[in-house]
Amino acid sequence: MHSIKEANRDGAPQIELVDGQKLVEMFEKVELGVSPRTVYEVNLHYFKSFMD
Repeated sequence: MHSIKEANRDGAPQIELVDGQKLVEMFEKVELGVSPRTVYEVNLHYFKSFMD
C-alpha cells in the first residue's frame, strides 16, 4: 500500500492511518458531521402470538 509506505518514509510527519470503520468511530466520538439517533428493531418473534 502506498499510504503505509509514505507514512513510514524517513522524514515524514507522524500520522495515524485508519480504516473506514475507525474513521466513522472518530467522527461519532466528536459528533463531526453526524448526529446520534436511537433506532428500535421490532422483535417479530414476540408479536407472532398476536398475529396467529
